[in-house]
Amino acid sequence: MIINPAERRDAGTYRVVIYASTGTSVGQHTVQLTIEAPLSDVDLSISCSANGERSVRCSSNGDSPQFSWSLNGRPLGEADADVSSDNQTLLLRGDVTGQLTCSVRNHVSSTHTTPLLFGCSGGISPVFISVWLAEIIILTSLLVGGYYLYIRNRTSHTPGGGADAVTPHWSRGGADAVTPHWPRGGAAPDYSSIPRPL
Repeated sequence: MIINPAERRDAGTYRVVIYASTGTSVGQHTVQLTIEAPLSDVDLSISCSANGERSVRCSSNGDSPQFSWSLNGRPLGEADADVSSDNQTLLLRGDVTGQLTCSVRNHVSSTHTTPLLFGCSGGISPVFISVWLAEIIILTSLLVGGYYLYIRNRTSHTPGGGADAVTPHWSRGGADAVTPHWPRGGAAPDYSSIPRPL
C-alpha cells in the first residue's frame, strides 16, 4: 500500500491480512502509521539574569520534537547545567563556555545548531547601574547648588561702596579755604572727623 501524498488524517493503525493463493488466510500484521511535519531550523536564545546566570532555550517548529545537548562535542553533563523536564531549556552553571550544540529530531527529520557560547558581560546588574547613575546625578546637583549659594553669599557680603555711599571731594577755594563738595544733593553728612588736606 502506498499513500501519496500522506496527510495527517491518514495516521492511525492499519491491519494487514495475508491470504494464500487458495484464498485461505495465513496470517495478519498490524502497522501503526504516524505522520509528522518535518522540523524547521533551530532557534537558540541566550539570556543573562541580573546576577549573571545564563539561560539557554532551544526551539524548533514541527511535530513531536525531541531535544538533546552537547558541549564541545561531548554530551552535556549535570556539572555543566540544569536541564528542564522537556530538555528544551538550560540553566548554565558558572563560567561554562565553548561550542554548545542543540540537536532536535522527530521521526521524519533532524536538525541542529552550534553557537559559540560566551559568558555574560561582567554580570553587571541593571539595578546597580540605575542606582549608580542616580547617585551621580544627585551628587552633581548638590555640588552645583552649593557653588551657587557660595557665590551668592560671597557677592552679598562683599565690602565696598554701594548705592548709598557718599565720598567727599575737597577743593581749595582761596588761600586757606577748603570746601567739601558732595556728589549728591541733600544735606551733607557730618564728616568733621575726616582730616582735611594740607
